[in-house]
Amino acid sequence: MNFATTIFNRVRYGFEHGGRGIFPTAILQQHQKRWINLQWNSLNRLTLNCYWVVCLAVRFAVRLARNLAPVMLGLTLITAITACTIPQVTAEERMFSDLTLNFWGATTLPPAALTTADLSLSDLTYEIPGYSASTLPGQHFYGVSQHQSGEPSVQFYRLKFDFNPVKPLEPQASTQLEPARSQSLNSDSFNSDSLKSDSLKPNPFNLEAAIPLTNLSGEALSSDLTRPESITFSPRDSIFIATEEIQGDQTMPFIGEFDLTTGAFRNLVPVPPGYGPEREADQSLNSSIQGIQPDLGFKSLTIAPDGFSPGGFDPFRLFAITAAPLMQDVDPDFPPRLRLLHYVIADRASFLVSETLYPLELNCQLVGMVALKTSGSFLSLERSPTSAQIYQVFTGDATDISRVEYLRGNLGSIQPLRKQLLFDFAENFGGLKGLPAELTGMTLGPRLPDGGQSLILIGSAPDNTTSFLVFSLIKND
Repeated sequence: MNFATTIFNRVRYGFEHGGRGIFPTAILQQHQKRWINLQWNSLNRLTLNCYWVVCLAVRFAVRLARNLAPVMLGLTLITAITACTIPQVTAEERMFSDLTLNFWGATTLPPAALTTADLSLSDLTYEIPGYSASTLPGQHFYGVSQHQSGEPSVQFYRLKFDFNPVKPLEPQASTQLEPARSQSLNSDSFNSDSLKSDSLKPNPFNLEAAIPLTNLSGEALSSDLTRPESITFSPRDSIFIATEEIQGDQTMPFIGEFDLTTGAFRNLVPVPPGYGPEREADQSLNSSIQGIQPDLGFKSLTIAPDGFSPGGFDPFRLFAITAAPLMQDVDPDFPPRLRLLHYVIADRASFLVSETLYPLELNCQLVGMVALKTSGSFLSLERSPTSAQIYQVFTGDATDISRVEYLRGNLGSIQPLRKQLLFDFAENFGGLKGLPAELTGMTLGPRLPDGGQSLILIGSAPDNTTSFLVFSLIKND
């Protein structure tokens, strides 16, 4: 047996026995005499060097395999277990909550309850207990009316509405909307008579006070020059109201903070310049190229619930959005595009954080928007001439468009707000049959006996009564 054959046999033995006994020491002991007398030549030297390399590589590979075997086994088991027990979650499911919307009932506020017969409320907000100086018992709401021509000054209204712990109406047929799983009455079980029968059987809305709004100088705001659009309750014993100011033949948008008790002006929220009117050189009434469309200003104001703190000392977030696109954003070749304004309201200053693109459905107006407890989540109410829809809205990955002057053409580089249908009146109520002639707003209210969050829609009927539709919003675990 020559030297090369000996090396080959020892290496093979090492592979078979875990790398033991393949180092040169063993060979030198067995072949000492032959080693001394060995005539070194270039071939033997090369063979010995290769042997050393092969020995070290085999020993390293065996030890590495022994050390990694438990780790690889554990990773394999973990992968198998997690793949069997944890369901896959889609990106859409991470954005939108699993919500159920149940219809509870309806009630009205007759014209006689207000100060003039032709006055109906156009928006509503709920006073969250513990965040105002009021000690009045019961559950209170505040509303505004867009048309107050019969009043000497612009007013907002305090109303009381108590929910009775009654079982909600049982639907004759339900429509399952995936993935939100919305459930409600169909058009046969909900008609115009149900609005007047108080199917929820709550105590009616009662008007408690009409509070005039005043400007910074303490003067009452003229109802001939100011049209209130929307209202929202804030954590610092105040309300924010959006209005349209009529200045000559121009309409100026305005968002202000007013005292909850006295109606006194507190602070002004800055509105971007693009919302103000701008016209062509001829200055004709039909030459507007910029600004809000008349009667389609800030129809929705809402404050994120996560910013509510005792006394309202912490900054909070205010959101505002118009009912229709700005003049400079109208593009007949694309669906309507709105701008959602995101403000931070601090103790002594209010500043705009961002604008994001809201994709509006064709032939619709956005008449209501409320912020949910989940950060970046909203509900929106869109109204068309024949129906209405409620959507879940997610703002987390939307692009800031505050530097985009015009929302026209192909905007492929801009990520709009994402929305998902939650409730379709056309599928559940047969369109607007039996509903208020014009839905004008919505607000979150107190908890209902079933544990759900009340969602109240407000609208006006042909006889100038103000109607309220009450829903129970439940988040499924």
